[in-house]
Amino acid sequence: MHKFSFYQLKNIAEDFGIDSYKKSKPDLYQMILKHFSDEEREITPTQRKCIYKKIKQIGKGGTDSTVYLTKKGNKEYVMKTFPSTIKKADIKKEVQNQLLAKGLSPKVIDFDYNDRYIIMEKMDTHVVDYITKNKGKFPLKHQKRLIEIFTALDNNDIYQSDPNILNYMLKDDKIFMIDFGMSKPINKSLIKKMGTDKPNMKYTLLSFICKLKEGNCDPKSYSHLIKYVN
Repeated sequence: MHKFSFYQLKNIAEDFGIDSYKKSKPDLYQMILKHFSDEEREITPTQRKCIYKKIKQIGKGGTDSTVYLTKKGNKEYVMKTFPSTIKKADIKKEVQNQLLAKGLSPKVIDFDYNDRYIIMEKMDTHVVDYITKNKGKFPLKHQKRLIEIFTALDNNDIYQSDPNILNYMLKDDKIFMIDFGMSKPINKSLIKKMGTDKPNMKYTLLSFICKLKEGNCDPKSYSHLIKYVN
């Protein structure tokens, strides 16, 4: 998060109802970190959980998590819940990574480390279902969006190590990455191990192309993506 600009930190603060008026960049940084700690909440975890009503289970995450469609008032959200085997620190890391990927992943609405869940905006459809519906075609605009996502993740030091194509969904005809449970920090150790400081553009991209080929997609569905493969 230290790489965020003042404008980005201000937007994040406003998303979570944190007063950003006349606050410096260091002030915003510390206030957001305190918000992550879950110690500054006016509502208790139990009270907050009650305002989200589970409708049905809609999937499983990459860290033994369970994903539900939920409702608050008349609006639907997605709730990702974590078993007791997952450490609070890992849930916190996932929240932070998803926040770092703002604009590239579903917007985080709420979270609770004690009750072990994340609330996020609801997506429309999985990329897999979209491709199937469109008879194996994955248009240029979506390929360009993937390059945007992978480039931004590399720039924010987040490596999406899970190649599952189900980690991608669409909302309003725009692709988002939905699961950061198996993401890793791009640090000196990982760079040395993988031989690059851009692992998403080198490996995650290649994995996605392979999934498209395995699904017998039209070659035009990855013709733009393949230009970035070394």
